Amino acid sequence: MSNNLLFSLLILFSLILFTACEPDFIPASEAEIEMDFFPIDSITTWEYRMDSVIYDNEGLTVDSFVSYRREQVLGSFMDAEGNITYRLGIAKKQELEDIYMETDIWTFKLNETGLQRTEENLNFVKLLFPIVLGDFWDGNQFPEDTEVFIAGDAVEVYKNWEYEYVDRFDTFTLGANVYTDVIHVKQADNSNAIERRFSEEYYAKGVGMISRNMMILDVQCGTNPDCLSAPWVDKAHQGFILNQRLIDFY
Repeated sequence: MSNNLLFSLLILFSLILFTACEPDFIPASEAEIEMDFFPIDSITTWEYRMDSVIYDNEGLTVDSFVSYRREQVLGSFMDAEGNITYRLGIAKKQELEDIYMETDIWTFKLNETGLQRTEENLNFVKLLFPIVLGDFWDGNQFPEDTEVFIAGDAVEVYKNWEYEYVDRFDTFTLGANVYTDVIHVKQADNSNAIERRFSEEYYAKGVGMISRNMMILDVQCGTNPDCLSAPWVDKAHQGFILNQRLIDFY
């Protein structure tokens, strides 16, 4: 065998071996693409209408409120671990024509692993990437018996929460708006004789969170059968109901 032929065969064998060992080309990961469910590169401000019902005085006082909230990305910084952390300004107003007044600075992190937010010093993993329907995760990074004061009453809002991707919609209608590619995150849906815990959020790709619904209610019925069988909205002694809807983003 000539040296030229031997050399050619060795080159061919090397190319075949290299091709067999080389991994397939992988485009931008699904997780990176799904970061667009909170698209801070193109959107920095979200405005919401907040419809709330507050139960107080052992259910004798039930008050309904409408307010508005703005969430605005204000900049970023590096945390102690070298991760990019964003500041999120929270502003509120009572009437639509009022001027927003800033009330809090929250923070969040967005990367290929998911969306983490710190709200009122409580850490949440709101989204987990990649998105897989049926996946569960521990989204509340704090003790479940953490108390929140509602109308002066201490309520364990976050008992028995477990996050789950329950649905993904090609189109989703919310009021007069139609969104495309919407994921449904259920955070809690359980009840017993004294507690009702329900919470869910919807995120639209290219927009962010478009809706949140919560029902956090407590009651003391004892053995009263009428109380036990009554709807939660009628028998609750303390807690709240919240419906949050996106009204503008830019």
